[in-house]
Amino acid sequence: MFQTFGPENAPIFAFTSSEEVRRQLTICWGVYPVRIDFTDDPNATIEAAEKFLRETKLTAPGDQLVIISDLRAGEDRIIDSVQLRTAK
Repeated sequence: MFQTFGPENAPIFAFTSSEEVRRQLTICWGVYPVRIDFTDDPNATIEAAEKFLRETKLTAPGDQLVIISDLRAGEDRIIDSVQLRTAK
């Protein structure tokens, strides 16, 4: 019997600016790929992703969001990050 070990009530949304990557992600079990435009500012891109989730009613105020992304650290440095945010 096939068994999955992903979170039962925590969907995984993968945001990408590439239509090709979005199509490739469709074969990943339990992942909902979404294509959005990215900006040069990672924080603005995260805000756009959160806005998409709100507008499509895929998240509700108070939901906990785990965000894996990069962030701008200073003017010319980008770092990887894992964030826990509460949906607005």
